[in-house]
Amino acid sequence: MAAQTKAEKLRNSQVYKQVALQQSDENVLSLKELFLKYAEKKNDAQQQKKDDEKQTNLQDLQLPHQGLIKLFKYCGITQLKEDKAKQDELVHYFDIDGNKEIEWDEVQSNMNAMWVMGGSNDPVTLQTLFKLFDFDNDGKMDKKDLKSFYLFQLRVTQILSSSNNKNKKEEADSKMTSKEIDKKMGALFDKVDDDKSGAIEVKEFQQLMKLWQEGIETPAVN
Repeated sequence: MAAQTKAEKLRNSQVYKQVALQQSDENVLSLKELFLKYAEKKNDAQQQKKDDEKQTNLQDLQLPHQGLIKLFKYCGITQLKEDKAKQDELVHYFDIDGNKEIEWDEVQSNMNAMWVMGGSNDPVTLQTLFKLFDFDNDGKMDKKDLKSFYLFQLRVTQILSSSNNKNKKEEADSKMTSKEIDKKMGALFDKVDDDKSGAIEVKEFQQLMKLWQEGIETPAVN
C-alpha cells in the first residue's frame, strides 16, 4: 500500500473527523452540487439558444463573483462580505485562464489545491495560503483568521468527501464545540506567537503548519 501524503493523513485524521461530524442536522453538499447551486449560465449567444428544458452541462455554467463569495461562506468564511479587495483577489486567484469567468474546472482545481496546500510544507505554497487567509491584507493572521482557515479546511474535507452519511453514535461521541476548537487552535497559535502580539506573520505560520502536520492527530498540541 502506498504511503499516505501529509494532506491525506490530515484529511483522515481523527480531529478532522470529529469536527466534520459536529453539524448533525446538515447534509453537506458535494462540490458539484454547490457549483450548480451558485452558478449561472454563461453570457454566450449560443448558450442562450439552448433549450432550457435540456439538462444543463457544467461547461455551460460559470460562477459569478457573488457565487464564489457564497461558496466561501458555505465553507465558513464570513469575513469576505465587506472586504471588496479580498473578494477581488479570490476572483483573480480562481480565474486561472483569465477569461473573466470562473468555470467548473477552475472551481474544482482551486478547491482541491487549497485543501492540498493545507498539508504542504513548501514555504512558497504556505506563503500563498497565508496570503489567502490574511483577510485584512496586513501581512498578519490573528486567531480569528486561523480559526477560519481551520474551519475552511474541515468544511472542504467534508465537501470533497461528500460526507452526507453520518453514524449518529459516532457523531454524538465526536462532537467538538466552537469553544473547544478555539482552545485547540489557540494553543497551537500561542506556540509560535513568540512576541505574544496576538498576530503571526508568514514565517510563524509556516512554523505553525509544521507543528500541525507533525501532530496531525491532535493539531493543537496540549
